[in-house]
Amino acid sequence: MNFTIQKSSFAVYKEKRSEFIAYTFHLNSRVELNDILKSLKIKYPNARHFCWAYKIFRNDKFVENYSDAGEPSGSAGIPILNSIKSNQLVNCAIVVVRKFGGVKLGRRGLISAYRQAADLSIAESGLNQWEQFVRFDLRSDINFYGAITRSIEKFGGQIIADSSGESLKMSVVIKEQDRETFIKQFNEVSKNLGAIKEQSEHDQTKEVRK
Repeated sequence: MNFTIQKSSFAVYKEKRSEFIAYTFHLNSRVELNDILKSLKIKYPNARHFCWAYKIFRNDKFVENYSDAGEPSGSAGIPILNSIKSNQLVNCAIVVVRKFGGVKLGRRGLISAYRQAADLSIAESGLNQWEQFVRFDLRSDINFYGAITRSIEKFGGQIIADSSGESLKMSVVIKEQDRETFIKQFNEVSKNLGAIKEQSEHDQTKEVRK
């Protein structure tokens, strides 16, 4: 089971006069992360390190990355990423801003500090259960409208666009696990005269408390 954050959050962890300010964000792309980093660097012009990690779901696979941002290799980005992974988060980024306090922590101390800062920030976010949905564009004779909408409801799907008129034209999202069964039922209901086209992946969340 995977989760996403309910809201953006931040937390501060202090160790030997250094401050580790962790920000947790919902993330859809690396471009968004670049914008977040620019904003934080403006907010904290005297900070020495802006370390980060993320994990997102794109093109039917999970993608993750991290940066130590000048800290010793493996002492910042990986601990942040491990925090994301241990909480089973997806579509999430964490940036930890370090304000140096004049005392070196050593590699082990840095690993602990970055991990604890990330964990504290996640705890402030609240979590939503993440489910993968598939988007379909549907076309059929308008006479099948009622039967098709009932099928969508049966699978717990959602109509996200409906421009039906003389013919049925709509876009829906269905749980990934029901993809094949829904396609089969749509073809049966439309008597194999309709058209169903899968689009790029579409994810939704369902609020829960972990």
